[in-house]
Amino acid sequence: MTTTDKGSNPEEVKNVIQIQREQMKQKNARPDWIEYDPEKKKKSVSVAKLGEYVYKQHKEEWLLVQDGKDNEFWTYRYKENKITETSRETVKQKVWQLSSPDTIRAAIHNQLKKYNLWTARIEKDTFTYINGELLSNIKDKADTIESIQPHKILTVDGVLCFDLAGNIHIEPNSPKYFFTDFATFSVQDIPKKASQTDKWFNETFSTSALTLKQYIGYMFFPTYQYFQVYIILLAAGGDGKSTTLNFINSLLPPNEVSHISLQALTASEKNSKNFSLAGLRNKRLNTRNDITDDFIQDASMIKTLTGNDPIYASVKFHEDTSFINHAKLMFACNSLPEYRDISKGFTRRAYIITTKGIKGFSKKYNFDEILKERGAFVVECIRAFCAQVKDQKQRTDIKEWQLYRDEQTIVNSHTWSIDNDQVQQFLDEKVCLKSETPRNYKRKIDDTYNAYVNWTKQSGVKPLGKYKFNSQLRDKGFKDSRTTTKGETFRYWLGLKLKTDTNNSLK
Repeated sequence: MTTTDKGSNPEEVKNVIQIQREQMKQKNARPDWIEYDPEKKKKSVSVAKLGEYVYKQHKEEWLLVQDGKDNEFWTYRYKENKITETSRETVKQKVWQLSSPDTIRAAIHNQLKKYNLWTARIEKDTFTYINGELLSNIKDKADTIESIQPHKILTVDGVLCFDLAGNIHIEPNSPKYFFTDFATFSVQDIPKKASQTDKWFNETFSTSALTLKQYIGYMFFPTYQYFQVYIILLAAGGDGKSTTLNFINSLLPPNEVSHISLQALTASEKNSKNFSLAGLRNKRLNTRNDITDDFIQDASMIKTLTGNDPIYASVKFHEDTSFINHAKLMFACNSLPEYRDISKGFTRRAYIITTKGIKGFSKKYNFDEILKERGAFVVECIRAFCAQVKDQKQRTDIKEWQLYRDEQTIVNSHTWSIDNDQVQQFLDEKVCLKSETPRNYKRKIDDTYNAYVNWTKQSGVKPLGKYKFNSQLRDKGFKDSRTTTKGETFRYWLGLKLKTDTNNSLK
């Protein structure tokens, strides 16, 4: 229908003409980086203006960071993650990702091609200009990409913000947080309670479920300031440990979770460097399923890993690094490993949680529904942790803060300690009870150590050195002294008597 057609609306026609004029104006418009010489009737490009134009377009999503002697280029763009490690379904969120400078070249190339003004020289010179802009605004990697948001975690649809008082709110995602990965659960319109997940945890872990929930909440706080604790899930094979760990892993961004075994983390560096420790850097959680019952070489390392102490870690083909670990440690096994713990920190910090298998799990629980509850479950866990911190602050009678421990968890740790305390085993098998030993009974230190060595040969275990053996006896309350008899000076234990001794002292 033309403007002269019968029934035409003059106002509508006027609007159409206006739109057409605007479209024509935009078509003929030139960006300010295109310069036109009317005499030569030729277009040219201002490299500086083009560089400024492209840089401003991408200023919020391009970042140059300094990492030691090297510079890295990062872009803020969508990343795709699997919902869980074993899932095929994926979700997307914008995060900072390491990129190639070719990203800059592509943006320049597209602008020049759009106006049919591309030349290799212009593209190269514009890239140089933008690179100069990035260099003038370069940031330190430690202050940006490697920075940890202690009370924030990025999810599929927002930033979960929390504090030590248990206050929780949601903020929109933004490049300013420098997140490099995201958790694959939702925090918008989450259910009030994670009823299915709580039911599953209560059936699997009984009264220890609260301990595990407090520890899960703890892993969102990148520190070991409050509790020096690590977790071992103990059960026979096929009892759901893998399902549990995979679920817990899915509560954090994938790049904040590592999977290093307990044996690897505690490997001795006497013969070779331990490169595993560096894998904990900037992680919130380290999990490993089915750790073996092999001998733990350096159990004292657990004290360092869970104590807010600096760690000096070897890195393959690079200089050694130093950092403070804040990755919470969670392992699963069918049988507990053997160890020698001179520091006494290994089992004291261990929370060994018995895991009960659920027959017909898939018929009893809808795991897809459990995954949908993750946002609510995380909130529950953070608040459970915060409540425990508040409780421990009010307990002025305790020296070291503890998570909740049910009776079974206490028994598990005590049994593991006794099973790996060969000095205590020697005392239990070969030494008389203190109530059956005269207070002034004296036994030569060297003879006592020799008796212990003979016992280890019969027991098939490697003996401790004399210094460590004597040190552990002192830790267990035995006192030693020095005396001279018939011109011979020697040291003795007071009140320590072997079952094979006669009633005469100084054996």
